[in-house]
Amino acid sequence: MIAAGASRHSNDLLGFIVDQAFKDKQPIYFFDDTPSQDSKFFGYAILKDLVSVRKIFNKIGNDFVLAAVSPKSRLVLYNKGL
Repeated sequence: MIAAGASRHSNDLLGFIVDQAFKDKQPIYFFDDTPSQDSKFFGYAILKDLVSVRKIFNKIGNDFVLAAVSPKSRLVLYNKGL
């Protein structure tokens, strides 16, 4: 599963994913192409580009959740094709 965004809301979302035992069913990734982000988010890989996202989708399926709260952030992700 890929969570689009790696910020405050993603922290809450990660708790939900782990609590619901999704972690055991498939790997968890985050997508955030913001240059200032680290390569990990609480130990989970952050995908930095859409090529990487497509590779993961091809490998494990296209399950994802939107981890962006603000309408502006959601529009940015939408315009990127997520």
